[in-house]
Amino acid sequence: MTYFSPMGLEDFLNMHKEAIDAALKDFLSEKLTQGSEISPVIRDLLKNLEEYNLRGGKRMRPVLVLAGYMAAGNEINDDIIRASIAPELMHNYFLAHDDIMDRGEMRRGKPSLHKIYEKLAQKNRWSDTEHFGESFGIMGGDFLWSWGVEAILGAGFSEERTIAAVQKYAELNEMTGQGQALDVWTSKLAISKVKEKDLLKIHKYKTAHYTVEGPLHLGAILGGATPQDLAVLTAYALPLGLAFQLQDDLLGVFGESDKTGKSNLDDLREGKRTLLVIEAYKRAKPAGRKYLDKYVGNPHLTQSQADRIRSIIEETGSRAYSEKKRDELAQQAIVTVDNSHFGADVKGILIETAKYLTKRNK
Repeated sequence: MTYFSPMGLEDFLNMHKEAIDAALKDFLSEKLTQGSEISPVIRDLLKNLEEYNLRGGKRMRPVLVLAGYMAAGNEINDDIIRASIAPELMHNYFLAHDDIMDRGEMRRGKPSLHKIYEKLAQKNRWSDTEHFGESFGIMGGDFLWSWGVEAILGAGFSEERTIAAVQKYAELNEMTGQGQALDVWTSKLAISKVKEKDLLKIHKYKTAHYTVEGPLHLGAILGGATPQDLAVLTAYALPLGLAFQLQDDLLGVFGESDKTGKSNLDDLREGKRTLLVIEAYKRAKPAGRKYLDKYVGNPHLTQSQADRIRSIIEETGSRAYSEKKRDELAQQAIVTVDNSHFGADVKGILIETAKYLTKRNK
């Protein structure tokens, strides 16, 4: 079966999201069938992983795989649809582990993977329930990472392109891990010690590579892209990935929990070093700096205390600064692709993707 390429993101999503969802659901169902033969414990874990992966979302990473495939001069088909679920599985693997490290209790409006098992242990009155939950969260995430590899291997591409795509997939995991290590370390530094350039490096490695550049490259590699194709995709993807993370940080502090699916206290309680926080600290008066030092990173932060932090961020102009930086980076990505050698369909999809990723409210 061949799918035809539309103009623009919304039509592209409408045309392909159902096929992506079906491929993901079929893949997870197959895994559930296989695992159910081993043990009820494994069956239940796989059922939870299936539910966790199917909680919703626009499937932007799979869509970017398809866009990369088109950028290399191909029409969308069943093989690339199958491969496109790989970065979605990788994404959910990162989320499962990230929620443990960040002590996140909710994901997409439901309990985080490790919290599902912590609550199960509590229900059964077992000891050390937190450790039990984290153990299953780690194991579940590991399953998802390996399944992404399997999705690429089973997609039906040539050996040469498949190996190159798996190498890229492994590279994305390594770079994201490097970014996460820097992020966790930086969260323990005094706010005054973190500079904008340090933060953007974290965003580049933790987010931009695997969220935007990686999916585009996976599709392009499987489609036989030229070095020129890959270079343009990178020049588009990296600034957009930074803009995406800046918007994510804005939503983490100012977003509506019922839309984002996570508490707008989490990032502040975690002590996450964002451009919002470090720029506010740089601009604030001594009393404001003292307040940020005391309450950013307080695990027991209340909503009223968070509101005061938000006020400092707004009053200092830090929120406006982050929004301006986000918009400049997104525009850089748009200009890059608009001036590229790609066809009108690919340009339309990538330009609208840049607008969507940096203006979303969830």
